[in-house]
Amino acid sequence: MKKSLTVLEDLQTEKKIIFNLEELHNFFISLGFKIGKPQNNPTELTLGLQKDFLFGYVIFFGFGQQSIDIWNDCSYRIPPLEKKDAKEMVAQPIASKILLDQYKNLTPPNVETLYKAIDVLSKLSTQQECIEKLLLEEIYTDNNDLYINNGSLELVSKGSSNG
Repeated sequence: MKKSLTVLEDLQTEKKIIFNLEELHNFFISLGFKIGKPQNNPTELTLGLQKDFLFGYVIFFGFGQQSIDIWNDCSYRIPPLEKKDAKEMVAQPIASKILLDQYKNLTPPNVETLYKAIDVLSKLSTQQECIEKLLLEEIYTDNNDLYINNGSLELVSKGSSNG
């Protein structure tokens, strides 16, 4: 994992909070995710939860951060979400037409695992008001699990007026 996972920022005071890397790993593991990258040449994915000043929390999904940044190829939904919403999210990006099936030597993502991960973020949005942004930039799936290779978490203080 990249070093950025060890730093959280209090968005109200803009003060950086250094966390023990093991504690942050444990946070991701407590959500049901694994740390690292599977060995099966997986397809890179991006999933996140972000607080919007107008809509509240928004969940977003795409096939890697570059496809989101360069082509804006991602889907957005406002939680709470049901499984049908998760299915629509995964199928909406243009890249899904290619990458959900076998593409070259990449292992296609396990969509059931993605639906579960989206459900985790949907539930988290109703339980954790202190999260400003949870970005899972380099995530991968294998047959049963979702792996986080790079992620970040931004917190906001309880007294903040955001969201």
